[in-house]
Amino acid sequence: MVKIQSPVCNELERTKAITRSKSQLSVEERKKLKKLGQTIRAEREKQNLTLYGVEDRGYSFYQHWQAVEKGEKNVTFTTLLSMCEILRKHPSELLKDI
Repeated sequence: MVKIQSPVCNELERTKAITRSKSQLSVEERKKLKKLGQTIRAEREKQNLTLYGVEDRGYSFYQHWQAVEKGEKNVTFTTLLSMCEILRKHPSELLKDI
């Protein structure tokens, strides 16, 4: 039997690798996720911005933001960009120490 690789299957495998849940991450990756959350929280607090204030600036759910700050969520690139926009920071500023 010949196994045929389709572009759809290859793309699905790549997507699975990119969108892993927190439980599928290595210990080192979880540490980095926690550090990112701490950095985001520190910046939010530095700006005297509450979690409700995050929603006022346009972020959909403060509960999701809070989970990211705790390192409980593996953020996507687009979510990170949204958070940076809310904090008025460039992504490199939040990622530089991670």
